[in-house]
Order: sequence, then C-alpha cells, then structure tokens
Amino acid sequence: MQARLVPEGARQIRDLSSVPKDLRRIAKLAAMSGRARSCWTYRPRDWLITGQMLIPQSRERGAPVLQVDVYGEDDPKDSGLWMIARDGKWSRCAD
Repeated sequence: MQARLVPEGARQIRDLSSVPKDLRRIAKLAAMSGRARSCWTYRPRDWLITGQMLIPQSRERGAPVLQVDVYGEDDPKDSGLWMIARDGKWSRCAD
C-alpha cells in the first residue's frame, strides 16, 4: 500500500520559525534526538514529519526501513514503518 503523508500541492516550510509553536517544539526535540524532520503546509493546515532509519529492520528486510511519525496541529499522531520498494517509491510496511 502506498500512501501520501501530506496532500498533493503541499509546500515545504523551510523556515522553522514559520512552523506553529507546538509543531516547532516537537521538531526541535526530534532534531536533538537525531531524527530527521520536515515541515509542510497546505492551505490552513501544517504537518511535521519526523523519521529515523531502523538499522536492524533494514538489515532484516534488505532495504532501508524508516520509523515515520506524522504530527498535525489538530490531528492525532500517525506512526508507522516505511520502506523503499524496488521501483524507488516509499510505502508503509504491511506488518
């Protein structure tokens, strides 16, 4: 199954000071713990996506596996494992 984390047409927020305060706090904590982060906006909504490579799972599957967490201002956190397929597209792991 392949899924979009943010709507098509969303744009990346490159200036962290433009991110809403609650998401900015999570982004700073993610960076301090070594997680990658990316912030996005589309109309009145904003999202923060954090990710971390999971080495043991990547070795087991023979492909990169990421722990991905998605935070929205009003949405509950969505978490899952994602891996890259042979066609180069990322998708959520089935298990």
